[in-house]
Amino acid sequence: MDLVNSYHISYRRTGSCSNSQQINLSGQTSPSTIDNLEEDSTYEVTVTAINTRESQTSDIASTRTLPTGKFNET
Repeated sequence: MDLVNSYHISYRRTGSCSNSQQINLSGQTSPSTIDNLEEDSTYEVTVTAINTRESQTSDIASTRTLPTGKFNET
């Protein structure tokens, strides 16, 4: 089993014409919070895990923010 070296997270508001925002995290980072999101809005979030062999696995989700404007993925 390969260990995760890093995570690449991209996100944008669903239906938005703007480019995705990007976050890069260490493989040792957990959990992570995406700040400064618009309240009660739907976002497309892609998380890509990059392992020690530089191969990648991605997961895509569509989720709605809380009234506080934060989405916390654990």
